[in-house]
Amino acid sequence: MSEGDFSGNHHHERDIFFTGAFPLSAYAEAACETGSITTAIRILSNAAQAGRGEGV
Repeated sequence: MSEGDFSGNHHHERDIFFTGAFPLSAYAEAACETGSITTAIRILSNAAQAGRGEGV
């Protein structure tokens, strides 16, 4: 499958308890760069905490 090819049969789950500090596009871009949505969430969460002056 090439980048941007969404014609395959994919299963997507929705986490109704997830509250993002960033737009979904930021999570999508970070996931593409890291290869993992969970890694992307961790990196963006750490960035949000650092931006608020919280220890990571």
